[in-house]
Amino acid sequence: MPKIPPQVAGGRARYVAELYRWPDGAQLAPPPAGCQWQAGVGPLYPVVVGFGDYESVALDIRLESFTAPCGDELHLRAKLEGAVLAYTVMELDPEMELPYEDTIWLSWAEPFPVNVVASFERQVLLEYSTDAGETWKPLAAPAPTRWYVMPARSAAELSEEERPRYDYGLNKVVQYARGYRDTDTIAWELATGIAAEIYYDPGGAGIVEGHILNAYDPPARALCMFNARLLRYLARASGVDASVVYLWGGGLNTRADFYQYAVPGNWVSFRAVAPPNEGAPANPHFSYHAETRIQGMWYDASYGRTGLATFSEMSPPYSESAGQAHYPPVAGETLRTPVQQQGSEWPPTASPSHIFVPYMCPH
Repeated sequence: MPKIPPQVAGGRARYVAELYRWPDGAQLAPPPAGCQWQAGVGPLYPVVVGFGDYESVALDIRLESFTAPCGDELHLRAKLEGAVLAYTVMELDPEMELPYEDTIWLSWAEPFPVNVVASFERQVLLEYSTDAGETWKPLAAPAPTRWYVMPARSAAELSEEERPRYDYGLNKVVQYARGYRDTDTIAWELATGIAAEIYYDPGGAGIVEGHILNAYDPPARALCMFNARLLRYLARASGVDASVVYLWGGGLNTRADFYQYAVPGNWVSFRAVAPPNEGAPANPHFSYHAETRIQGMWYDASYGRTGLATFSEMSPPYSESAGQAHYPPVAGETLRTPVQQQGSEWPPTASPSHIFVPYMCPH
């Protein structure tokens, strides 16, 4: 843990204070070298607080020696640029075995003074009192650190591929949504920020390898699924839950219905209503499209817009027999009529995950 320089607390004991790192990680560089907390100002790692946060901060205290009686309580407080935000009392026992170590929690005495998305550097001053708060002395030299203010102090549940939460991602949240408090507005700013910074490339060059924050690596190009995952990550990192939803055309919600577009072998499942957008032409044909759902709203980080994609075309109705699609439909076979489908995975869950309809789009 990063130590705060110890001082002799007059009277009874010498107190050595250590603030917990959050979180504990090995890498200290942004992508591509790593994604963990960047080397920050001062000895402390960044701190995250939520809007109106009354939660507490862990503090490690070690009593190393006794020199003279000075009471049975140690009052501690944390000050942020003069404002007392946290306060606690530590009970001292003359019979305690030394050195004595304990973890205490300083609970906020008032909400954090900044209640919008923000980040800043601040000095954290820890003070102690041995006379029930009558007089206060510095426990250690002021320790500078970086503070992030997010909708919530803790990240929403991150998937295995998203862990851990990185300050590189929080910096992006601040870049896109600084000064906003409303969750819908924050989500909108994240979606449009990604759309402006990441080139939408529906082709193979838009594949993001490794952690989703690597989408920002040059040349910063991404398929829709990675844009959607990036938006999900930034939302979750800020404390707001989000999910990725895949859209396709199909007669079953577990399978895509592919038909041919432009040239034989170019298989798609729908045509979308959309303006030209970087690597995508106007009204493109896709096999699937990915969006992000945040608190009941749909956000498209590839196009920088809200709402579900509108389909203008899918495979025409066809018949199916023994896993084979027939167009025009054959009498007596099972008739399938494709509609817009949604799912949490791509490809869909059926095996096989698609069926080929012998139909060529005329566009």
